[in-house]
Amino acid sequence: MRVFTICGLLMLSLLCGQAQQVYASDAAIIKPIVKRAFDSQVQLSERERTLKQIREILNPYFTKRFIPKFLKENLVKTDNGYQTFGTDFPIYYIPFFLYDENTKVILMKNEAYVIEEIIHIQSGPTSNNKNYKGVKLIKRNGTWKVDEVLIDIPAKVLKQLKYIPSKKNRPIFDHKAAIHISFHPIII
Repeated sequence: MRVFTICGLLMLSLLCGQAQQVYASDAAIIKPIVKRAFDSQVQLSERERTLKQIREILNPYFTKRFIPKFLKENLVKTDNGYQTFGTDFPIYYIPFFLYDENTKVILMKNEAYVIEEIIHIQSGPTSNNKNYKGVKLIKRNGTWKVDEVLIDIPAKVLKQLKYIPSKKNRPIFDHKAAIHISFHPIII
């Protein structure tokens, strides 16, 4: 009886180990997929294309649910086809992630979230407002694809990040954010 129990425990631990390896391998491929998805969006601004060509560029990285929303918001009919153009308010574009250690991947069943903290510097005394930008991917038939660009990060994901956002701005000096502020000395 003990032999069966020990064998069962060993098999269970091996299965759990394999599940963790699959989980880790998924996490390792998510950031490059999101980066290539962003690159495919940017590629659409390079020249005019047919709708078929545009869909072929986006299809490997985005779900069938996402592509029409992106195209409706960003695609412009031109003399020789279609193209996207730059904007100050890009809707449905992958955020400008740094893809560094601060770019987190959260895996949940057949969903993955790529999240990165951004800091908004407010005028007046130095302050910041923690915020996140993110992308949701889903896994269908063994393939990860971007399904949504997130305006608000779901609470279940923030909980995984062990961060609960505050509605208030709080005074803080952040040396990383401060380097983005130009300094102009006052000369009297």
